[in-house]
Amino acid sequence: MSTQTAPAPRRLIAFAAAVALAVTGLVLGAASPASAAATPWQSGDPTFTPPTGRTPIVGVQYHGLWSDYTDTARATILDKMAAAGVTHVRLDVAWAQIQPNLPTAANGGYDMGWAVPRIDARLKEITDRGMKALMVFYWAPQWSTGTAEKNGVPRSAAEYGDAAAWAANRWKSALVGMELWNEPDLPEFLSNTSVATYTNLVKDAYPKIKAVAPDVTVVAGAPTYVKTSWYQGFYANGGAGKYDALGIHPYIGVADQPVTTCDAQYREYYPCNIPNLVSLMQANGDGAKKIWATEYGWSSHDESTYTAPVPNWKRGVTEAEQATNLLAMQSLLGSHPQVEASFWYNDWNKATSDQHENNWGLLNRDFSPKSAYFAMKCVASGICGAGATPMPTPTTASPTPTTASPTPTTASPTPTTASPTPTATTPSVPAAPTGLTGFAPNSSSVKLSWTPTAGATGYAVYRNSKKVGTTATPAYTDSGLRATTRYTYTVRATNSAGTGPASASVTVTTLRKGQTATATTITGRSTTSTVPGGAVKSGKAKAGKTKAGKVKGGKAKASKAKASKAKAGKSGRQG
Repeated sequence: MSTQTAPAPRRLIAFAAAVALAVTGLVLGAASPASAAATPWQSGDPTFTPPTGRTPIVGVQYHGLWSDYTDTARATILDKMAAAGVTHVRLDVAWAQIQPNLPTAANGGYDMGWAVPRIDARLKEITDRGMKALMVFYWAPQWSTGTAEKNGVPRSAAEYGDAAAWAANRWKSALVGMELWNEPDLPEFLSNTSVATYTNLVKDAYPKIKAVAPDVTVVAGAPTYVKTSWYQGFYANGGAGKYDALGIHPYIGVADQPVTTCDAQYREYYPCNIPNLVSLMQANGDGAKKIWATEYGWSSHDESTYTAPVPNWKRGVTEAEQATNLLAMQSLLGSHPQVEASFWYNDWNKATSDQHENNWGLLNRDFSPKSAYFAMKCVASGICGAGATPMPTPTTASPTPTTASPTPTTASPTPTTASPTPTATTPSVPAAPTGLTGFAPNSSSVKLSWTPTAGATGYAVYRNSKKVGTTATPAYTDSGLRATTRYTYTVRATNSAGTGPASASVTVTTLRKGQTATATTITGRSTTSTVPGGAVKSGKAKAGKTKAGKVKGGKAKASKAKASKAKAGKSGRQG
């Protein structure tokens, strides 16, 4: 996406092809907890080649508090998810809904007459089907933000922490986790997009939640994509150790690109950046923490309904591709032991005038299953159809040897010469980093990224041959620069043996004052952040994400805002 020109027409993902077979039967891998509830494969259902792995927790976004989720809709959707073997759903809950009044008011400001009992009922519907929920807790009440807009900034991290702990304590038996806010890097969700503001919310909420609900996993984030640059700010503001799992939303750069696509220039907008996030966590003492992918998905729609050229963010995939992409993403996420959970966006197609926004669901609007529904069933339950090879059950623990090393039955021969004395291995200086790329998001800074170097424990960054900083991860932001000025950068890898040779150089020119990078969306999920050449970075339209699916790029702002509001309740109420 270096120039973000329109990509070639949508393509299939070769390594996760699904083939329908006209034969009967079913294959179960090592049974997951959900497989007993899942319905057997039936003749006529699609058959899939199982993914090579999956995350231990597999879930689906469920907007059960939205206003168009009637009693019938909720029951049908949850029954369908249970029949697919899904054991976890992601439920968005607005702080503004449960505590509309000041904490000094009756009942601590909590709405015990309508909002709280309503969430009680929604969670009971979930747990009655053997599922647990990941609760997204976001959007502050007007008394906290001073604005009627849902994306207002809370006046007090302590008040947010108190409310999050109250919710965790009341509903802990129904929760697998609590996600603190949603995409705080986007103004549609947090108007000031301040990583410092967000980190303060997490730092206050985390210990309070763990004190009352120690078994609930607290998820920090998730920002859009696998955004290591954002998490660098999170750590710089004291976020280390203040969470159980880091959240990511691994949508794909240009919406119809294969899951394995990796653009070196915009690496953090692709799942291939997960190893860099792991390295960042390790560098900040959080190597034992987990990663939860709390959103991923694709919209299945016919883009010919749009006027050419179709924006990158509105590119659609076929229903078959949507299904194979789901399987391919599980293979990718399952290859990283740190990634413990994943939640598909979303459960049910929407009903708006925009086909892109409408078609992220596993179910059609009439509740009939799409191909992706059966792909989810394959992942969640191991029921992949006739002739499929069983999928191994994921595990997060290191395997324990089952047998001891064999004891020799005869004595080892006595050597005739002394064994050489082992010598300590001295680390060698790391090689020159490769893949260095950079861009200017504004008039005063440049963002750099490069491929991790084997054996490196850190990197030194040079601007115009002068060292300007160091970093533990293969990414760096150089700030305080002059507008419309050319800067040349190189990077050297370091370890205990010394500093290695310089990388190939890259030259970047900062923008004019007041100018920001243009926005041509690159993914299927709307966002408002941009990259040079115009590449919006989120994957799902928030306009889409709210009521209708997802939009992405410049348009995504309006869309996402709409969706944002929809999330908290499509007409002023959350559901």
